[in-house]
Amino acid sequence: MSKVVKGSALIDDYGGVTFTPYDSNPAENTPWTVLARDLNGKLQCSKNKINLVITFNRPATVQDAIALLQRQSASLVSELVKVSVQRRYEKVAQK
Repeated sequence: MSKVVKGSALIDDYGGVTFTPYDSNPAENTPWTVLARDLNGKLQCSKNKINLVITFNRPATVQDAIALLQRQSASLVSELVKVSVQRRYEKVAQK
């Protein structure tokens, strides 16, 4: 059975190594588990890391960018208080 090594390397049953761009790697090969998602971002974790991704159109001022980032990050981080999200978080640590 093939397995993913660090990054985008995939080793097949015969020892061959295939490198794929990160964005095209199949979902089952990703180490990330999505904890929360909304229109502009997602909060995900692996066994050793937490990743917060927020994407939106660039606002006119820095103050607007700060406000959007704070609101969006607070919204995603607040999902961590949900019991179902905490279970997923703990399950990833046991892998």
